[in-house]
Amino acid sequence: MTQNLDLFIRSLNLEVFVTLGSFIEEVFAPIPSPFIMTTAAVLAVEKQYVWWAFGVLALLGAFGKTLACWLVYFVADKSEDIVVSKFGRYFGVTHQQVERIGSWFSRGWWDEVILFGLRAVPLAPSFMISVVCGLIKTNLKSYLVATFTGTFVRNIIYLLIGIYGWETIQHWFFE
Repeated sequence: MTQNLDLFIRSLNLEVFVTLGSFIEEVFAPIPSPFIMTTAAVLAVEKQYVWWAFGVLALLGAFGKTLACWLVYFVADKSEDIVVSKFGRYFGVTHQQVERIGSWFSRGWWDEVILFGLRAVPLAPSFMISVVCGLIKTNLKSYLVATFTGTFVRNIIYLLIGIYGWETIQHWFFE
C-alpha cells in the first residue's frame, strides 16, 4: 500500500500534487496536515529544485487550501440557518446568538490577525476554523486574505521541516 502511494505521488507533477493535495487535505480531514507539504519538500529536494521554487510550492498549496476553505466556509454559511433552527435548541443556541457572536468578530483588523495566526500556526484544526467562520459569517474578504497568507506561512514552515528533516535523516542513516 505504501509503495503504491509513493509511486502515485512520484508520478504526479509536484505542483499539481501540492495544489490538489492541499485542497483534498482540507476537505477530507483524515490526511494529516503536514503530509502534503513535507512530502513535497522531500520530493523537491530529490528533484533539486531551486530555492524560489519552494516558494511557488507554498503559494500553490496556499491557493489549493484557500479554495477548499472557501468551500467549507460557504457550506457552513449556507447551512447555519438550517442547523441552528433544527438543532440549536438542543445546545441552547439561537440564531440571534450566532449573529451576535459574528458581530463581535467583524470589528476590525484584529480579526484578520487572529485568523492569520490560527492559519499560520496549526493550533486548531483548519476545517473547524472554516466551519466556525462560515457559521458566524466572518467577512469573506478578510477570511480569504487571512487564510491565504496564514496558510502560505504554514506551508513555508512545513517545507522547511521537510527539507531539514530529510537532510537530517540522510545524514544520520545514509552517510
